[in-house]
Amino acid sequence: MPNVSAFPISQVQIVHGDTRQGAVRHGTYGSRSIAVGGTAIIKAMEKVEAKGKKIAAHLLEASEGDIVIENGEFKVTGTDKSIALADGRIAADTAHNLPDGMEPGLKETAFLRSHQLHFPGGRLYLRN
Repeated sequence: MPNVSAFPISQVQIVHGDTRQGAVRHGTYGSRSIAVGGTAIIKAMEKVEAKGKKIAAHLLEASEGDIVIENGEFKVTGTDKSIALADGRIAADTAHNLPDGMEPGLKETAFLRSHQLHFPGGRLYLRN
């Protein structure tokens, strides 16, 4: 699971409230927004964190496994080397110094494909 507290909420954009803005344009189908959407948010954050760490490792000339996110920075464990999260995002967007083969940008999308219906606050009673 991503280190959610490492991403300042002021730097996170969540689009909500209008199904016309989303990639999949339909309603919530029984208040499943958090059950399904919350899981998709976590999956997207995992992708952003992984890509951000790859970029930071490249910029800081470190091993990807040595990169941690703390206090709004990508840091190399055991050293004083770090860059701000914002600098990692700028590097991703400008694409002047990215790892070979990496697409520019630090924006990710994730979907949860559930094969079951989700009604987190509902009850179902069957009567004979």
